[in-house]
Amino acid sequence: MDSSELTSEIKPELKSKNSFEAELPVLQKDYPGISERSLLNNVLQHSSLILWALDKEGRFILSTGAGLKMIGLTVGEVIGASLFEMYADHPNICEKVRSALNGEEVQEFVEVDGHAFETWYRPIITEGSQINGVVGITSVVTDLYETRKALEKSETRFEKLAQMAPVGIFQCNLKGRIIFANRYFWSCFKEETYENISQNIQAADNLKSSELTWLELFHSEGTDSLEEQWKESLDNGQAFESRLIPRQPAKDINQVLLRLEKTESDGFVGIVVDMTAVQKAESVSALRHRELEKAVQYRTIELIELNTKLKAEVESRKRATQELQLSQNQMQSILENTVDSIVQIDREGRLEYVNHTRSENPSEEVIGSTVFDWLDPADAKIAQETLRRVIDNGEQVEQPAMVNLPDGNQAYMTGRWGPIWHDEKVIGATIVATDVTEMRNMELESKRRQEELAHMSRLSLIGEMSARLSHELKQPLFSIGSLATGCLNYVEAGKIDPAELKTMLQRIARLSNESRDIVENTKDFAIRRPFQKKSAQVQEIIERSLDLVSGEFKKSEILIEQTYEDHLPAVNVDPIQIQQVFVNLIMNSIDAIRVSHKQLSHQITISAKPLNEEFVIVNVSDTGDGFQEIEPSNLFEAFRSTKENGLGMGLAICRGIMENNLGELKLLSTGEEGTYFQINLPIYTPANKV
Repeated sequence: MDSSELTSEIKPELKSKNSFEAELPVLQKDYPGISERSLLNNVLQHSSLILWALDKEGRFILSTGAGLKMIGLTVGEVIGASLFEMYADHPNICEKVRSALNGEEVQEFVEVDGHAFETWYRPIITEGSQINGVVGITSVVTDLYETRKALEKSETRFEKLAQMAPVGIFQCNLKGRIIFANRYFWSCFKEETYENISQNIQAADNLKSSELTWLELFHSEGTDSLEEQWKESLDNGQAFESRLIPRQPAKDINQVLLRLEKTESDGFVGIVVDMTAVQKAESVSALRHRELEKAVQYRTIELIELNTKLKAEVESRKRATQELQLSQNQMQSILENTVDSIVQIDREGRLEYVNHTRSENPSEEVIGSTVFDWLDPADAKIAQETLRRVIDNGEQVEQPAMVNLPDGNQAYMTGRWGPIWHDEKVIGATIVATDVTEMRNMELESKRRQEELAHMSRLSLIGEMSARLSHELKQPLFSIGSLATGCLNYVEAGKIDPAELKTMLQRIARLSNESRDIVENTKDFAIRRPFQKKSAQVQEIIERSLDLVSGEFKKSEILIEQTYEDHLPAVNVDPIQIQQVFVNLIMNSIDAIRVSHKQLSHQITISAKPLNEEFVIVNVSDTGDGFQEIEPSNLFEAFRSTKENGLGMGLAICRGIMENNLGELKLLSTGEEGTYFQINLPIYTPANKV
């Protein structure tokens, strides 16, 4: 499997075009043959990326990308190998893969055998919501990692070198604000000048300016201010150099030499030399003056060399910054060309970044709006609660929603919300949204067909029980006819006993109601209706199911035993569909008992009790001989039947009904002692009533 095959396998088919898809025809016109697949392959072949995938056992099924060469591997070399064996000494990698196999999306930075990697792990999910493996994008960032470490060492060397220098050294920006100053520099001033300043400056990042300027620390000579003198030297393209007197000089410091030169990064590096001794020597002897001048020149040369080294360090930092920018650009390209929509929002839900809008509208048009602006009111309310959970609790939450796209179309998307941490606080959230519109439509169509199949199954059950229904109706109708005839005979004979006539009419009314109940129950069970979950009582559903098959019990002399715990909670189901499940299981039990070879008084036992705060369990068991001609593991498969004329669809439909109602149907045991089924029904709460 190459990268193009994996991409087509895991990429969902999109009906609405994103901005990249809108621009692709233009590119294809100017550059025939260009496609998303060729662009992806081009990125993989000319960058430090590795695209890989694992099956659900952890074996490599894909390994491609130019980054493999950087770590001594070739494309496809590790196909079939187990990641868990290759990286057994790196439990953190194995743990991240297991997390992805459990459905999580994770990101990690790790160093292995001298190489540094930044990796994104994502589960491969099929249309049936099954996890088939893991796909990952790994960026080999060894050079960037080494550059960062070298930059840190360079900064450390620079600071140590500057601190050990026998002169004052400082850095400032264009406004003269001090960025860095060594100990010698601060030793030229009284302690109160810097006791609350120097430590802050030394502890701060060297690229951030302090509030103190060097202009505030010295007196100006002449009529022009120090700032004007400095500006004049800048305008002339010269370094600024002057002997200055500190405003609050340290003991024995009268005068210093300050020289300030501009660097290539628009900053300034300055030196400060104590000239007090020079000043005294000049007043005593010219000879001493010349000797001191030589010493100053020598120190100046040293400082120039130091300045050269500082320039080299600045240039090194500049190169590191450029390499970091290149890595960021590569990552931005991946984000913009990924299928999923990736959104970054602040604590209030305002959009700060969108990789693409999935329409012809540019991302800039939606920046500044809130994520709630693009959702229907009901979904927006849920999204607000989701954001609060992410911001307040740092949770990772998944929420489906109907999204109103900028071009007027709609897409049903599943968003995975995660917190953005900074200084141990959540400052915002990221949302990775996957378009599942087609999958949702397929699920709805599947549910519709399942409802049709369930309806046909109910009609089939009615057909199986038609003889019993005929018998159940024939008896009360025959009695009604006899009683009515008796009433007519009394009237014709002129012998009307009001008390006896009343009794006969009451019996006619009671038998008529019984016939009506039989018809109504059968009609309710057989009528086709849309799927509708509501609050229902378990015992009532079971009683209605037993009413439908009561004639079978009488005909087969089967006992029915029912046990219900007190105060059973209501369940959240479609009562007619669940009644179909019970009728099917009871009819199966009756059929199994009829063909049983055991000589005993047979019975069917039904019990119900709460399992936990989420489910009520109903157990249905019989004393038949169990399923003898079919493996229990195949029992719920379609077209598997132990009956001579059975289609084998009953239990398959029942399991589908339970899944549709968010419940579960399980076979606990089957054998010579009988068969034992367990049904888990979700408890009704206001939150799950839809």
